[in-house]
Amino acid sequence: MKNLKNLKHEKEFDTKTLISDISDALKETDSTASDTKEAVTLKELAQSRAENSEGRETVVYEPRPLTPDDDMYEEILEQFATAPTKPKYWFEEFGDYWSCSCGHINKGSSCKNCGLERDILRSLFILHKPAGEPGKLNKKLKSAKDKVDQEEKQYADKALKRQQREADSNGELRVVPIEDDDCALDSSQITATSETDDASLPKVSADSKSDAISDAPSQHDKQLPTVVSAPAVSHQKPHRRTKMIIAAIILIILIAAASAAIYVYFAEPAMKYQDAKKLQAAGKYEEAIEKYKSLGDYEDCDELIWECYVSIADKLYEDGKYSEAIDTYEFAMELKESDTLNDKIRDCYIGIGDNYCSDKKYKDALSAYSTAKEIKDSDKLQEKINTAKFGFVKAKISDENEEAVRFMNELMDIKYPGIQKIYDDYYAWHIKILANTSEQDYSTDLSTVSRKDTVYFHVMLTGGEPSEELQLYYEISWPNGQSQIYDLESTWKDGSKITAGFQYPIPLFGKEGELTFKLYDKSTQELLGSDSVTFSK
Repeated sequence: MKNLKNLKHEKEFDTKTLISDISDALKETDSTASDTKEAVTLKELAQSRAENSEGRETVVYEPRPLTPDDDMYEEILEQFATAPTKPKYWFEEFGDYWSCSCGHINKGSSCKNCGLERDILRSLFILHKPAGEPGKLNKKLKSAKDKVDQEEKQYADKALKRQQREADSNGELRVVPIEDDDCALDSSQITATSETDDASLPKVSADSKSDAISDAPSQHDKQLPTVVSAPAVSHQKPHRRTKMIIAAIILIILIAAASAAIYVYFAEPAMKYQDAKKLQAAGKYEEAIEKYKSLGDYEDCDELIWECYVSIADKLYEDGKYSEAIDTYEFAMELKESDTLNDKIRDCYIGIGDNYCSDKKYKDALSAYSTAKEIKDSDKLQEKINTAKFGFVKAKISDENEEAVRFMNELMDIKYPGIQKIYDDYYAWHIKILANTSEQDYSTDLSTVSRKDTVYFHVMLTGGEPSEELQLYYEISWPNGQSQIYDLESTWKDGSKITAGFQYPIPLFGKEGELTFKLYDKSTQELLGSDSVTFSK
């Protein structure tokens, strides 16, 4: 960019101070078709050049500075990373006027201070200019415009004076001394020319040179330079013109290359970025992710990719596709951890558990709820867990499933509604009573025996809570209506067996009829079970 700036300045100098002057002078000379021309002084031509180049003072105003506090400060500096001139101020436009990033106010296509192009700066800043934040430039815009207009008027006045001076010279060639090596004119190569060809031109003798020099002070009061033959100018002019054409072509190529580079590194990524954001806003998250990935670390693409994955998972959750949503949330967690994503994953597991409960797959529901509980527990989640346990107990308790028993006891501890009845039924005492004539027979059950036989009632106890023991008593009723009560002094528990024998006293053998056995819980006097047998002859 710095080379472009220097080249621009050289072009401006050559075009305005040398080529234009010489070309115009030569045209004037050709039109007059004089045989010889008076030479002009280098001093006068130097004065003309000085008048043309003066007044290029840079005026720095006070637009809004670019500071680290600006939201886009880092992005702007990154875009200028390869530029030779770093930005100090925001680029702003005010109709025909505009403020360069170097702080200079301009009217035209390029900055007169740093050489940056207006269109290039617009493309760099257009995506980053904060809305509604004008700089100090707006307050001084009127005076800034006046100064720029004054500069333009000075340049126009100088050009007009130069044209008038050239018209007053009556076809004389005025040469401006040039300090640059590439553009310097050797005094031995400057000649006065006419429309005659080289063969018809008169030779200029030493005496004529001397006369020309001696006559000059009376006309211009200045010291004249040495004059040489005409052919040198005729060869130099095309050579310089070719140089200028080549320089212009190179400048155009460089500007095109710079514009292409700006497009590739700034404009194209910015457009892709905006396209990706539109796709994301439209719910086309997969397409947006692909575009964001193609931009690499441009802007906040990584963050937006993460947001797209979260949005995809949210949609899966809304559609009840909880397992797929979990996979997508977990992938997003690998990109960036978030407590919010943990909560979303937990909600997915709860949704899975609810579906299993609806299908009465209580064990699977409990597994899903347990995973959600590991992420974060809550009263609402615990209520879902208790509901699943209750469903499992009702379905499996009759099979004496150990896990069902465990869940039942856990629900009893919190007095879960409806569990008490299941608990009582499960831990109730179960009594089995058999009547026969054998003291060791726990399988035969007789309904009739001889009055002469001894009757044995065999009692087998099952049930009760773990380690629960009972104190019992029994009542025996004879056929004649008499009854007797007997205490069982020992304590009885699950699996206990009780045998009680009864016989009529000899030789009477009592009446025929029914002998009844009843067993009671001593602590509650609750009848636990009974059996009877009939005495016959």
